[in-house]
Amino acid sequence: EPEPEPEPEPEPEPEPEPPALTGSAYVGGHMSVGATPGPVSGGGSFGIELRYRALRLAIGVRGDVPRSTDFHNGSVSAHTFGGEISACGHWSALFACATGVIGATRAQGSGFESNDVAYLVYTALGLRLGTEFMLSGPVALRAQLDFLTQPTPATLTVSDQEVWSMAPFSVNVGLGVVVHLE
Repeated sequence: EPEPEPEPEPEPEPEPEPPALTGSAYVGGHMSVGATPGPVSGGGSFGIELRYRALRLAIGVRGDVPRSTDFHNGSVSAHTFGGEISACGHWSALFACATGVIGATRAQGSGFESNDVAYLVYTALGLRLGTEFMLSGPVALRAQLDFLTQPTPATLTVSDQEVWSMAPFSVNVGLGVVVHLE
């Protein structure tokens, strides 16, 4: 008598595809060279992001803490703050972005005949390169490097004398936390 054919094994269920459109929120810190007086400044940023497959659009707010440097018989301090937008492409854990920032630089001279405070337009355009490492669940660690150019570098003039001018280029190194929302 022929043996009965074994029952076919059930096919495994396919893994669900991730949603095509996802969101995330981020918060982070950065170190900057060229954005304020003095050799290095620090600051932070936070924002929200929308991602469609390998493309990401982010909007956020960023700022630097005030930094100062001596100038003749006085000192100059400045910090930047503003909004930023980035359009990014992702490849595995790596990403590259076109980034733009618009905001203000608050600059002040101290110890001069006139201790002026000026709010100067701050704009920057550039490239962001980075990576993300998933930590636990929806939480990831993000490291990034920004190369920015300031098309209209801010200049502070006190008593008709130029006391500080922003560098035309800046570099930012950032580290932050991202929470992916689905």
